[in-house]
Amino acid sequence: MRTFRRSVARSSVAALSLLLVACGTTAPISPSASGTGAPAPVASASASADPAAAAAYGRAICPLFERIVELDPRLAAIRAAGEEGGDMTVYEDELAAVADELRDIVNALNDVPNWGPGRRLQLEIMGTLHLIRAELLTINEDLTALDAADAMAALPYIASETMDREMARAVEGGLSCGTEE
Repeated sequence: MRTFRRSVARSSVAALSLLLVACGTTAPISPSASGTGAPAPVASASASADPAAAAAYGRAICPLFERIVELDPRLAAIRAAGEEGGDMTVYEDELAAVADELRDIVNALNDVPNWGPGRRLQLEIMGTLHLIRAELLTINEDLTALDAADAMAALPYIASETMDREMARAVEGGLSCGTEE
């Protein structure tokens, strides 16, 4: 089970690294779960992608990438707490706060302007964050349950191979979160 979690964690790091790169940082890309270290192949984005639409999409979604990247260590800490076991009731406020932040990010993602090359990425992120939020809310309903720690340890990761592909597709289509001068 721990080997599976490490593989998922590597994929999570790779996708979050792609988010950082899209946001204009120079974070190194970790090897993907496939072990090749190369991004997953993507279909070519439309060469006629509207640069203004791409820029509007980037202005709306890039700050959300940063919020997601900042939230990831909190989710990792929740998973780690679940793996350690013990009294899970001490995490009630943190689970509620993270669930609220996820809700706010999903709502903001819903307001991102439609842009073809980035639409599937947007939907993938929204679906994943909805799932994680639902899990957090369910766990928080009964932190004294015998399986609360296991449920926290098994909390889904934000990143996935699908998200990697969709991020690459969006970047290929013109998404740039770097500062433009």
